[in-house]
Amino acid sequence: MSFGRRLLRNKALAVGGAILLVIGLLALLAPWLSPYDPYLQDLSNRTVPPVGYDKGGWAHPLGTDPLGRDYLSRLVYGARISLLIGLSVAVISGLIGTTMGMLAGYFGGKVDMLVTFLVTTRLSMPVILVALATVALVGGSLPVVILVLGLLKWDRFAAAVLKGHDTPANRATLATAFDAFTGWQARIAAANATPLRYGYARVDAFGHIFNKVALLAGPDPQPLNPADAPVSYPFLWNTHQADKVQWNGIASNKQLTAAGTFDYGALGRNIGEVSGVFGDVNVMRTPGLAGYHSSVQVQSIEALERLLATLKPPAWPAAVFGAPDVAAAAQGKVLFGAHCASCHEPLARDDLAKKFNVKMSLFQPGLPGNTPPGTDPWMACNAYTYEAKAGNFEGTKRRQIDGEPIGATEPVATLLSTSVIGTILGQKGATIATAATTFLGFNLPPRVVTETVVRQTRQQRLNRCLTANSDILGYKARPLTGIWATAPYLHNGSVPTLYDVLLPPAQRPRSFAVGTREYDPVRVGYVSTASADSPFTLAVDGPDGQPLPGNSNAGHDYGNAAFTAADRRALVEYMKTL
Repeated sequence: MSFGRRLLRNKALAVGGAILLVIGLLALLAPWLSPYDPYLQDLSNRTVPPVGYDKGGWAHPLGTDPLGRDYLSRLVYGARISLLIGLSVAVISGLIGTTMGMLAGYFGGKVDMLVTFLVTTRLSMPVILVALATVALVGGSLPVVILVLGLLKWDRFAAAVLKGHDTPANRATLATAFDAFTGWQARIAAANATPLRYGYARVDAFGHIFNKVALLAGPDPQPLNPADAPVSYPFLWNTHQADKVQWNGIASNKQLTAAGTFDYGALGRNIGEVSGVFGDVNVMRTPGLAGYHSSVQVQSIEALERLLATLKPPAWPAAVFGAPDVAAAAQGKVLFGAHCASCHEPLARDDLAKKFNVKMSLFQPGLPGNTPPGTDPWMACNAYTYEAKAGNFEGTKRRQIDGEPIGATEPVATLLSTSVIGTILGQKGATIATAATTFLGFNLPPRVVTETVVRQTRQQRLNRCLTANSDILGYKARPLTGIWATAPYLHNGSVPTLYDVLLPPAQRPRSFAVGTREYDPVRVGYVSTASADSPFTLAVDGPDGQPLPGNSNAGHDYGNAAFTAADRRALVEYMKTL
């Protein structure tokens, strides 16, 4: 029986759900449904009765209060406050009650008795009376109401956690599982600790994923790698249309097309991301076709990828920021075609079908048709050079069912690829088993055959990255459709606005504040001056005045000095239209 039919059979649930839906719609559509400002006072229309009564009328269907405020408008807007209080109280009371229930079950004894005493005491207190007394003492603001009700309603959650399960065996199981979970999370947090602060909208996702995979491998101690190359969150629209994704093009999109399109390359990529961050993967030695048991939900991942394929790039909000300058945009289009389009292929905003090949700018100098990007190299370099002990991966074939056996020490990228294939095999999907053969499939670092991880200095690794011939040692360029909405810029978010990107690197800001949502529609990016809304300063240089690895704002300089200020303005105006 479908969920919809089961819902309709449960009349109480259906009616309650319908009421909540109506209230939710009222709250959401309040600005359009409300005939008046709910706070507007009109003393000439005080205490107007509802429609149907003498002197009542449709101008105020529910009448007005003694200050002339429209009751219907206040009722509609009141739905927002009711929902806010209800949801906030549920969250607060749920957190308190669940935590206390877990503590009681974990520690037992006196802690259990204390929690039981607190629950019993709270049950003896009349909620409304205590709430009214508290409001009378400290004031009747909305936060006070939410806090009071949240603190008084936690007992039902605690009682639900404890009810019928407080046995010595369950208590021991909870204690063991809780210790294992907190210990594992502490190991992950310690592995990812770095003195380089990311700030807003940046994270070293590859560093975190690689360290998670190294820990999943199992050897202890495992030499870990610093997660010190944060990158800006990449924009997601048009992702399914590119042949390569990730900033360094390390993952590919590969599709099977029949009645529909199945992107098995994206599946491999997403499994790698999920298992490297939130997922749980049980890595066993030489699992063969059985694969690895995991918490990865393949069907949900595929559904999200299909949904992502419907996401369109956002259009410039002319009603908010003003329309782009037509004449300047026309001039910018000519400049873009001459200087930018060879790497950033134009793509129509409504075109979600056209496939395109990204343009890779590789670090290695002297390659035919290639200009090194000059941007901060550490995201790509870390992905290429980081290594770890193979642990439970050792002896497993690189693609699980074929390929060379994994040695004692391997590039972490290789271990991640093997983990992805094992996870897919563990899901018993015959068709999707080929997905991971495309994950991390570009000229990966050579296999390391030493028995221990050879620790190179940072400079040694950098020299290797700037001279090695690899398709993943560089960064990709893609269509800039919707680029106005993706500040700050460059792959590591080190340049605040589009206008600054077009400046010679030496003239770009060496530091700027981030965190505010206030937008600068002239330079195109967020306002970067320090304020209470921008508490974090992203600095290119450290306290000693030396450049910070990972934060460089150099590069992407293809004759920027030749642009005039008018040229840069014209390019910015044109990019608003993309």
